[in-house]
Order: sequence, then C-alpha cells, then structure tokens
Amino acid sequence: MESKLLECFVAVTQAGSFSGAARRLGITQPAVSMQIKSLEQQLGVRLFLREGGGVRPTAAGVELLGHAESLLAAWQHTREDVRDAEARASAAWLRLASFPTASARLVAGAVTELVAAGTSIEVVDAEPPHNYDLVRTGHCVAAVSFTYPDEELPTDLESLALAREEFVLLLPERHALAGETGPVQLSELAEEPWIVGCPTCRHEVLQSTAAQGFTPDLVCSTDDVGMTFRLVAAGTGVALRPALNALTCVDGVAIRPVIGGPERTLSLVWSKDRPVPEKLRDALVTSAAELAQVSDGLTVV
Repeated sequence: MESKLLECFVAVTQAGSFSGAARRLGITQPAVSMQIKSLEQQLGVRLFLREGGGVRPTAAGVELLGHAESLLAAWQHTREDVRDAEARASAAWLRLASFPTASARLVAGAVTELVAAGTSIEVVDAEPPHNYDLVRTGHCVAAVSFTYPDEELPTDLESLALAREEFVLLLPERHALAGETGPVQLSELAEEPWIVGCPTCRHEVLQSTAAQGFTPDLVCSTDDVGMTFRLVAAGTGVALRPALNALTCVDGVAIRPVIGGPERTLSLVWSKDRPVPEKLRDALVTSAAELAQVSDGLTVV
C-alpha cells in the first residue's frame, strides 16, 4: 500500500470532502477520487459515505484513520532516520546504545575523547535486552550493557568486558552506620525503609537481602537517580545503587561498601558481522580504567 493513498485518505477525512482534500494536497478532485477508490479496492471495504455536500467516514474508515495516522508518522520518522543516517555517515558519526547509569560517567568520558579526536557520536538510551536488538539491526554500531552473575550475553554478539561494578549502600549522613569504617552487613539494615530502582536492580537487591535473611520494607521505587539521592538525604530510606551512581552523589548522603551486595559486569557488545570501531572500544576501555581509580566499587576486568 502506497503512503500517498493513506495521505489522501487522511486529507479527505480532515477536509470532509474530496474537493477540500484536493485543495489541501494540490491535486485534482478526480485524482483524489481515484486514490480513494484504489484504497477501497485494496482493503475490500467502503471508506466514505456521502453526506450533504461532503463525505463522512464509515465504521471501517474511522478504524483506518487511527492506523493511517500512526503509519504515516512512522513512515515520516523512517525517512528522517534514513536521511540522518546518511548525514552521520558522511560526517563520521557513530551511534552507540547505552543505559543511563553508564552514560552519565563511563560513556561520557569516552565521548569526550572521541569528540576531541574529531568523531561525532550519538548515544541512544537503551537497556538490555532492547539494546541488543539495536546492535543486531545495525541501528547502533555497539552497545554498553550489563549482566549479573546468573546472566550471559547473547551468543550471537561479540563482547568485551569493561569493568565489574558493585552496588554500594546509600545512607543519610546522620545515620548511625554512616561514619563507621569497613563494609556494612545488609542484615544491619533489616529494620530500615528501603528505596529501590528499576525492576532488574530491585530483583538483585531483593535476592541479596533474602540471602542475608530478611525482606526489606520497600517504601519507594524510582529509576531517577537524583530522586533516590534526595530521598536518602532526607532520611526517607536507604538504598543500594550501582557504584557509578555514587560518583554523582549529593550532599547529605554517605556511601558505604556492603558485604554480599549485588554486582554486575559492564560490557561493550557489537555484531559479529560489523566489527566495533577500534577508537570507540579504546575510548571506553580508557574511561573505565579512569573511573576505577576514583570508585571503590568499580574494578577493571
């Protein structure tokens, strides 16, 4: 089905007449009639009924309208993406998928190095497993992803481990454990209210607390790292967050290592059919090494 047929259908619906649609589209009324007839033949239904001096959509026409508008919008986005892809290719653009926690520090460090070397880059916000699909389809040249110990990266993709990331404990500065040294046993926080993050992180936190014999009292769930810090600072609860989050800590929050907390591996993933650009790989390896020097919860692997 040609997009121009859908465009003509939407124009008739909006104008309420074939003549009005013709004026909008800059074509003749007979041309509009022919396109609507062609569309009706392809679908096998009547789309309009004559009413007064104009037309109104049938039940089938009303149903088609929502689909037509969505399809035309998607087609417009597709055309824009294709044109943008050509522009990026001619300007040495790279497109990288990354999840927010990594983007804020790990990827940002790599982007700084790449841009300084004359490479333009687009970072697409995507969590696993969606980011793997972006790599498979070629929408992104690579993805920064993560796996927990009981998970494996897809076998149809190549990967390079960048760092092992531990979760760290966020406490209000006035908390009794905030000023102590050494790692904290999670069981010491069994009576505390807890703030948790995305479903995946929440699952890992609950597994860790269950292993230490308790189920935490969950008072808030949010993906917003800034909100988590503000809630902890206000004394609303305690939280376990990935170590990279702790590098953007705010006043009023103490960060402590924990015993038996979750950990995950951060990796660069790319297609076996499309090798990752060496400059991108090297920039991410360098950024991970630099962050490991300032974060106790991040270790280069």
